[in-house]
Amino acid sequence: MKKLFFIYCLVAMTVSAFSQSFTLELSNPYPRIGDNVSVEYEINPIQPVYGDVLDKRSKPVVVGSCHAPDYTIAKGSFELTQELDSIRNYTVGPLSITIDGVQYESNALTFSVQPKLPEVTTGFWVNFIKFNDDYYLILEQRIPGWINSAFLHNLSESTNNPFAEIVFDALKSIEKRYDDIVILQPKSSTSQRSVKGRRNEKSKYTQKRTVYKVWLSDDYDDSFVLTKDLFKNLPEEFNYEPILIKK
Repeated sequence: MKKLFFIYCLVAMTVSAFSQSFTLELSNPYPRIGDNVSVEYEINPIQPVYGDVLDKRSKPVVVGSCHAPDYTIAKGSFELTQELDSIRNYTVGPLSITIDGVQYESNALTFSVQPKLPEVTTGFWVNFIKFNDDYYLILEQRIPGWINSAFLHNLSESTNNPFAEIVFDALKSIEKRYDDIVILQPKSSTSQRSVKGRRNEKSKYTQKRTVYKVWLSDDYDDSFVLTKDLFKNLPEEFNYEPILIKK
């Protein structure tokens, strides 16, 4: 029987005790003109045994708890101060750093800047993309008004979350399951903005971007479809088209 896994903690099935890794990853692999871009980095003495899988042939597997061994030497993030002001490609890295006499060199990231979203206070946009040999499902949503910052901070725990997201419990009930696809827990960010050129209460909106990383095996056959019932809080006015997860 095939299985579709939605997981909180991951481990790689195989690791090399003699390899080192210095990895860069964009927090948002689908930036738009005017966006801030944050680059996350992590340095390990061996291939990670948790988090995203570096070897595309190895499948993430569910572990009993989130307390997998942590071999991290350094990790964090930095923000690019250069404004993304045009639709073109940008490159970050490779970077090199020496820690305790050992030199680590990162991968390079080349990303494309997308057009700005329209100047509206309400909207919902969905994109499934390939970036740096990985796949991502990107949800972008705007709702009118500025939502209280304390409420935004606790969105994941709120029963009144106004933003659309995947329903993990619904996925567990799917009769047809898959071995060759894993959708990881998302990363999200929210911001309070105003329509350009307008300064009144009606011009304000709150925007949320949610990024789901999707692992696909080499044998994945482009057959899984994200249907409307696998989401909650979809805007009523949004005409949802089923999303084919396709390489």
